[in-house]
Amino acid sequence: MNLPSVDRRRNTIVMLARFAVGVVKGLLLGAGVGHALALLGYAIAPGFAAYLAVLLLALVVAAVAGKKFWEPAARVQVGLKAVIGLALAPVLYWLARTIFASSIPFELASCMGMPACCAGAPLLRAECQSPMAFAIVGALLAGFFEADDRPDPVARR
Repeated sequence: MNLPSVDRRRNTIVMLARFAVGVVKGLLLGAGVGHALALLGYAIAPGFAAYLAVLLLALVVAAVAGKKFWEPAARVQVGLKAVIGLALAPVLYWLARTIFASSIPFELASCMGMPACCAGAPLLRAECQSPMAFAIVGALLAGFFEADDRPDPVARR
C-alpha cells in the first residue's frame, strides 16, 4: 500500500465533503435571499434590485463559507473571497436566469413524453426563476469557497 496515495484519497474525500457542506450552506443562503425578495414583492426582481441582491448574497457567502470573518488571520482571505464573489455572482446570476428562461426544445419535450404544448415553454415559471437563480449562485460560490478552505495545520495540534 502506497502511503501518499492513501493521503491523497483521504484529502479528496475531505475536499468533496467540504464542497458538499458549502453547497448546502449556499443553497440555504441563496434560497433565503430569493425568498426574502419574493416576500417583499419582487418574485420577478427588476434588474437593478436583483443584481444588488446578488451582490449582497456574494458578500454574505464570502463571510460565512470557508474561513469565517471572525476567525483570527482570516481577514485577507475573506476579503479576497468577497472580491471574487462580487465579480462572479452577477455573471452566474445572469447565466442561471438565461438558462431558466430558455424554452424546452420540441425534440426534448417529445422525447420525454411531454405533451406538445410544453414545447417552447420556459424551464421554470417566471416567478420561480429569480429565487432558483439566487440559490444556484449561492450554492456555487459557497461550494467553491468551502472546498478551497484548508484547515490550519497549527490549529489541529
